Amino acid sequence: QEPPAADSSAVDAATPEPVNLHNKLENQYSVSFVLNGRVVTLRPGEVHRVAEVPATVSFDLGGGRGSVTKQLTTGTYDFSLNPGGWDLQPPLP
Repeated sequence: QEPPAADSSAVDAATPEPVNLHNKLENQYSVSFVLNGRVVTLRPGEVHRVAEVPATVSFDLGGGRGSVTKQLTTGTYDFSLNPGGWDLQPPLP
């Protein structure tokens, strides 16, 4: 007699969705940040996929404005460069 088939939905539910960090192409500059204790640099247009959720990211705002640390859950977060410096926008609902 064959064993019952595994329920793949249980595995999928236990696996968290990844976090994607995106440096928008229009930024025209690379952005460096500390992600879960490791330094990462993204060139314009690049995406970094993070499997360790939740994730902690710290980055310098630029222009002597200090730095910020954020806790990230699932989804794609966009780095944007505006007059106030770097920002990291959460995913749209």
